Amino acid sequence: MTAHRGLSAVVGTVFLIAVVMGALSYVTYSLDVMGNFSESLIAEESRQKDKQSEAFQIESIDVTGANKLDGVIKNTGQIPVKLTTLWIDEQDVNDVVQKFTLNKEIAPGDSVDLSSLVDFDMDPTKGYNMKVVSSRGAVNSFYVNSLANENVYMKLTATPTIIPSTFTSTLLFTVVNNMSNGNYLYNLTPVLNDTKQSLGETSTGLAYDLITGPTPSTYDSLGPGEVAVFTYNVELTGTTDNDSQLFNVTLANANPGNEALATVAIKAVPLATDAGSALTSFGLTQSTGQLTDVFYFHSDTSLTPNSEFPMDGASPNSAGVTKSPNGNTLEFISPGMFASTHLPAGTFNIPLTYFSSPVPLNLPEPSFMFMMDEKDSGDHEEIADMINLFDPDKGFKEGGGKPTFGVSEDPNPAHTSGPNLARGHDSGFFHFDAGDYFYDDWNVDGASEKFYTEPQTYDTTTALWVRIEPTNFTYKGIMTWGCAPGGSCSGEDTMYIAVVTGGEIEFGYDDDDQPSPIDVVCKSSAEYDDDLWHHVVVVRDGGYCELWVDNVRVATSGTVGGIGSGDIDVDRINIGRDSNEEDFDGDIASIIHWNQNALSSAQIEDLYYTNYGNNGTRLYFSVDHVDADGLTVLNNIVPQTKVEIPFWDPSRGNTNNEGNPWVGLHTSNTTDKKYGLFNMTGTSSSAYTLGIGEMLKVTLDWAPWGDEHNLPINIMFDDSSGWTLPSGPTYLQTPTPNPRWPTYLSFDFEEQVKYLAYNEGPGGIWFVYSGTRLVLTTNDGVSSYAAVPHYVNKTTQPNPSDTYALISAEQDSIYIPDSFFAEIDFYQLQSPPAPNNNPPSTTEVPTGSYDAALYLQGYDEKGETFKKTIKLGLIRITGNP
Repeated sequence: MTAHRGLSAVVGTVFLIAVVMGALSYVTYSLDVMGNFSESLIAEESRQKDKQSEAFQIESIDVTGANKLDGVIKNTGQIPVKLTTLWIDEQDVNDVVQKFTLNKEIAPGDSVDLSSLVDFDMDPTKGYNMKVVSSRGAVNSFYVNSLANENVYMKLTATPTIIPSTFTSTLLFTVVNNMSNGNYLYNLTPVLNDTKQSLGETSTGLAYDLITGPTPSTYDSLGPGEVAVFTYNVELTGTTDNDSQLFNVTLANANPGNEALATVAIKAVPLATDAGSALTSFGLTQSTGQLTDVFYFHSDTSLTPNSEFPMDGASPNSAGVTKSPNGNTLEFISPGMFASTHLPAGTFNIPLTYFSSPVPLNLPEPSFMFMMDEKDSGDHEEIADMINLFDPDKGFKEGGGKPTFGVSEDPNPAHTSGPNLARGHDSGFFHFDAGDYFYDDWNVDGASEKFYTEPQTYDTTTALWVRIEPTNFTYKGIMTWGCAPGGSCSGEDTMYIAVVTGGEIEFGYDDDDQPSPIDVVCKSSAEYDDDLWHHVVVVRDGGYCELWVDNVRVATSGTVGGIGSGDIDVDRINIGRDSNEEDFDGDIASIIHWNQNALSSAQIEDLYYTNYGNNGTRLYFSVDHVDADGLTVLNNIVPQTKVEIPFWDPSRGNTNNEGNPWVGLHTSNTTDKKYGLFNMTGTSSSAYTLGIGEMLKVTLDWAPWGDEHNLPINIMFDDSSGWTLPSGPTYLQTPTPNPRWPTYLSFDFEEQVKYLAYNEGPGGIWFVYSGTRLVLTTNDGVSSYAAVPHYVNKTTQPNPSDTYALISAEQDSIYIPDSFFAEIDFYQLQSPPAPNNNPPSTTEVPTGSYDAALYLQGYDEKGETFKKTIKLGLIRITGNP
């Protein structure tokens, strides 16, 4: 029994140990589970925090020229983001979703190009729904050329909705990204669908043309709540009243039925372009749009304090004035400011409308010039760029083949001592290749005429630039008048410039003694066939000759064979050959000729240094802030700025039509065919404030050089007839002021304003009362005042009659024939306008400054109507109502 009791203790101990070990194992397991759970909670919490700090967005989406997907994804969060997947679903293609693995980590603030991660071909006409996923599960969805499966807000507005035939209406297509998912839309492209017409029973048809649009062609992106606006301009043509066109605009890949509609109808009576454009103003004119930052140059110096030319915001108002700053200055000054005016810093531009004078100031005007501008031959093969100052019906023709046009390259290094070498500045020349030449036999309408006839004792000068190719020859004609030495044209007089044996230059002339020796000859001792440019001047001084090369007199000679006493008759000129068909090899440029003038050595030097290329004229301009007297400079806004102005040949605009093919260079300064355009630019680095009464002044100054090699220019301004504003003629454009620039126009509050218009035709016109008004608007646009017309041409009729000249709601104006003036008298400016002077029920216009506009309406002899709006600028009303 004792033995058994000891065994029980041992067994019990074993069981106790087993229980304790089991308990310890369970406790350890439980602690491990709890620890793992806690770690999981901490890790999940950290991941959730990181996910909240993670952010990325699609900066842009592009389709490359190779139709590849491209774009920029930016990490906009606070922690690195790893992009894992891009899903692409092509719209309207079921069960085809493409997956691309990106596996790209982006640091905060960094970006990545999609094209570096994905090679995906896109069809620009199809829509795609795309989704980028990060490693933390963030998703960014977007749509390219696609609106997914949801409509967006679209609206189409036509303005105006009713237009005359052949006129345009503007379609405004508005799109709002109001998608419920708040995603961006990329590459939105509008589409103008097929349209429908509503036509009357008597309609002969309606047509429309898309003039412009859509503008813009696409929107790169449209965020949630953002608005895109596209514009179209459409023209309708038809003959039946109320015929209409229904326009349907949507977006590419939009949901079916997600579209916008608008209707435009036409009037039966067209607004005639002939009548509208024929009516031009005299004293005021039409502008294509009133520019707040423009001072137009005007010509009436009676308005300015010191006889400067005026400049203001009113459109040009005369037939044009051509002035030159040659040797002095031109000054333009604004009216005094109506109010304190802020002028910001920025760029000042003067688009210069000008043509160049042919020679410097102290040289006589040449008889003709051939400046070698490239021109089409046109009728009769005439070359239309010869400035022929004494007979506008004559011009050179091409013989053989047309010489090759070129632009001069670097000048001869030996000539670089002059201040402004003519060659090497983009100046035109022709290359003559032994068979190509120019000539003029002065046949006008089939009748031969003499180039000139003058006594042998008279003087002449010819200057040109020439480059002679190295070659072996005995004689090559550079330029020949009449016959050639030793030629078979006996009975003709001769004057010539040639290259002779060895490359010397020779000049000679005589009168009608062929084939005997030439009477007077000048020949250089040096050779000039070196393929370099040389300036050659030949002078016939009575019975003597002079030959100048590169501003050096290289030969002088008296008579050789005995000068004759008869006249020199020249009826043909060759350039690049002589009358014996001895053709020139080389280049010729800038031929200038004087009849009855032998240039002096000083004049020849001036001509040698004159530039007929891109540095023909050097000019300064400046812009100053001056006091109310126009004298004291308060601020030098744009300091004197040097500009280099290219030579502009005024005959460039010539044509070769029969009848009158040439610009009249002495009398036709008003034609835009004569002018070139050059923009002079200066900069103001500071803002300025112009006080009431203070002015802005522009100075065009020739003085800083004073050198005689400066080619004069002739500047056109104040032309209201032949120019399209604001592209001409000459004006000043400033940084945008506040308020806008004033004008010199000023009316008393009780004044009945007169307006003078000129009808250029082609037919007569009448004004109508309903659409003819003079309107003033306050600067804030809140209040307006207007005047209605009273008389038309009351004072210009042979027997004025109030009844006959009245214009009213019941009576159209007197008939205004083609090429006649119309003087329109307006009633007093009031609000509302009324057909009498001082009605107690109306408000007279208060003193102050106003934006003014004139509206004219009428019809012509064909019954076609016209409307015209004329912007008068900022005007001043004076007096004390």
